[in-house]
Amino acid sequence: MGAAWSGAGAWRGRLEGIAVFPRVLTSEEAAGESAASKAFMAERRPAATIRFRGALVRQAKTAGLAEIRPYTRSMSVAEYKVAQVLEGEWKEPTIAVLHWMIMDGKRLPIADRPPGTAVELRVERLEDHPQLESCRRDELDGEIPADLFYCESETMP
Repeated sequence: MGAAWSGAGAWRGRLEGIAVFPRVLTSEEAAGESAASKAFMAERRPAATIRFRGALVRQAKTAGLAEIRPYTRSMSVAEYKVAQVLEGEWKEPTIAVLHWMIMDGKRLPIADRPPGTAVELRVERLEDHPQLESCRRDELDGEIPADLFYCESETMP
């Protein structure tokens, strides 16, 4: 969406409420569709963000491409030691975060990061991202964290 046919210049962001109609809508129909979409989104509360600096403690072993077929993308859980909270509130020493590790049938470099890798992440609670409920994921061995987060963005510290 928003990129050239070659994939160059891809649009980065979120899309929601896209509708394709088999004909041109009247101005009244377009206004009605817009109002319905706005009403749906008005009920949603914004996701609380936590931005922190830390280091990778461990992450789930990311499955191989052949193992996840017919899926073409997969997430894995990573646990981080929190060194500094930059935005939001988090008081625990560690945090569990879901990352995309396979996208478009390609294993991402993040899937093979060694423990100790320094990160700066912006995360949101997984419960605020219901669109991810059905996504394939690899979990950490042992206890499943009560609070699981989704990585919205990462910058190198």
